[in-house]
Amino acid sequence: MMNGGSHLVHILKMGENIAVSAASVRVLISWSAGPADPGLDACALLLLSAGKVRSDNDFVFYNQPDHPTEPVRHLGRRGTVDAVEVQLVPRQATLDR
Repeated sequence: MMNGGSHLVHILKMGENIAVSAASVRVLISWSAGPADPGLDACALLLLSAGKVRSDNDFVFYNQPDHPTEPVRHLGRRGTVDAVEVQLVPRQATLDR
């Protein structure tokens, strides 16, 4: 964990997770590009408690960068970094994760 000014920065390895108590989160995914590596695309899924999306609108990614009713945005790829930003509070009561 590093302190990026007033923001905490957590560097996670593949498969790790962390509890989030903040009101908003920006997730940056970076990778090492290689000649046969197509790169990555960050995305966000808005899930019900059953672990399912309500519709295709609950999938936020490069081709659908903004959710129609929730404050979730795909910020776009810049080189070998892609990002998603989520305002965790407030959100619709039916959404769980």
